[in-house]
Amino acid sequence: MMIEALANRWAIRLKNAVPDHPASVAVLRFALQLFIETVLTLIVAILISLLTGRTLETLLVLIAFGILRAVSGGFHFKTPLPCILSTSIGANLVAFADFNQTAVLAMTGTSLLLAAVFAPSKIENQTRIPKKYYPALKVISIAIIAVNFLVQSSILAATFLIQSLTLIRKRR
Repeated sequence: MMIEALANRWAIRLKNAVPDHPASVAVLRFALQLFIETVLTLIVAILISLLTGRTLETLLVLIAFGILRAVSGGFHFKTPLPCILSTSIGANLVAFADFNQTAVLAMTGTSLLLAAVFAPSKIENQTRIPKKYYPALKVISIAIIAVNFLVQSSILAATFLIQSLTLIRKRR
């Protein structure tokens, strides 16, 4: 609730400072809340990574996860705190991923199949991208994951698998 209150306060101040701006307080609040959550997640994740000595690896996880999530969608927590904590802690745990080639290929293949079946998932109220482009988002998601067949990174395999698992939903 603290993040929402802060975003609301800032949105009202921004709207009062520039009343003719076309964005409503609600739109500003949403954008500011997303910005605050993202910044807090990055700060918490980087602080933890400085303690573990895996900062570059953690940044790789955060970037790869964020890019795939942007095009594939996925599960959302109801409040920001679980999202910030799970992403920050999860990114730091995944930064230690070290799997053999068979496991990397299996994880990447599983991620690719999940994206093929479920992507994009739960993005209807999260994006302004029209539904007619959803098939393209699926293809982009698959392509992003498929890159790891060439790279064969344990960290990317684990990252993509975790993100792909958030796509699972009941089929209609």
